[in-house]
Amino acid sequence: MIKLLRFVLLCLLYCWVSCLVMYCIFLRASNHDQLTEKSFDTCSYTELVTGQSREPFVYRKLVPFTIQAIAWLTPSHVKVRITEHLNQNSFLKKMHWQTNHGYEVLLAFILIGCLLFFLCFVYRYSFKRIYRFPQWFADMAPAVGLMLTPLFIMDHHAKIYDIATLFCMALSIPLIYLRRHTAFYLVFIVACINRETAVLLTVLFISREIKLMNLPILFRHGLIQLSIWIVIRTGIVTCFKISTGSPFAMPLLDIGRYLSMNPTHTIYFCFLAMMFTVTVLHSWHNNPLFCRIGFLAVGIPFLAANVIFAILTEMRTYFEIVPFLVLFTTRTFVDVFGIPVSNCNLYTAKLST
Repeated sequence: MIKLLRFVLLCLLYCWVSCLVMYCIFLRASNHDQLTEKSFDTCSYTELVTGQSREPFVYRKLVPFTIQAIAWLTPSHVKVRITEHLNQNSFLKKMHWQTNHGYEVLLAFILIGCLLFFLCFVYRYSFKRIYRFPQWFADMAPAVGLMLTPLFIMDHHAKIYDIATLFCMALSIPLIYLRRHTAFYLVFIVACINRETAVLLTVLFISREIKLMNLPILFRHGLIQLSIWIVIRTGIVTCFKISTGSPFAMPLLDIGRYLSMNPTHTIYFCFLAMMFTVTVLHSWHNNPLFCRIGFLAVGIPFLAANVIFAILTEMRTYFEIVPFLVLFTTRTFVDVFGIPVSNCNLYTAKLST
């Protein structure tokens, strides 16, 4: 009975924090008219949920597929009624939320909220299985970790697929660490549908298994994952090829123009970069070896790709490494406040089954 009550209270806490973060995402989108209008470097939420956005956004299909499938199963009169009700709501009018696809946009935010809620449990799983934190701390820390998410959307609004990217990476970390290969492959397939950066999960997988698996078998796993990624991404690009936009969110030559137009974004990026550098380095050697190696294995190629193919100072593009930042920041918090923990080492700890 006590365990059940504890679980219910935990769900209520995670639900409350998830709603707060989702509300931040909603406000950020509304303040910049991203529900219905396009800006310098992006597209509207309406275009994203209907699958009519430009390249490369049109190729990130997990969330749009899910939304369109639910919308297809919903009776037309229900969709029309909900959309009309949303468009007539006075609060939503003030937030610039008037669109003919209000039902689909609503589904997008509901899906984002669900992903944020379950992300808390994913963080909790990592804190318990990788870091061996005390039960009470592993229960509370995910709520604080999730509150770091709005920091990455302060300069740009979050796309509908960003939270799915964060969720897939966060879930892959404990699955790879615990060597749950079947579950990882399922997440990997979903991540490939969501975004092309899912190939970084293969890098993380190799960094984990390189000293634990025979090289021929590891090579086979890498080849299988790369083949899955190529098939899924090629299939999506072939089926949804459009003539507008470019393969990259921001060509490298346009970055100078963007930075000159948005100097505050550059300042904010530098501030967060320094803050997380301090929190990561403070307790670097107290983190499990797997997390340290995985962070470098994923972070270095990701940062290099961001310099060339995206906007370096756009914080929302860093969701692939946010789970590591949450883990490292939490470990620093533990060390600063002297919370007793039992740390696990990648190559010496016995893995629980």
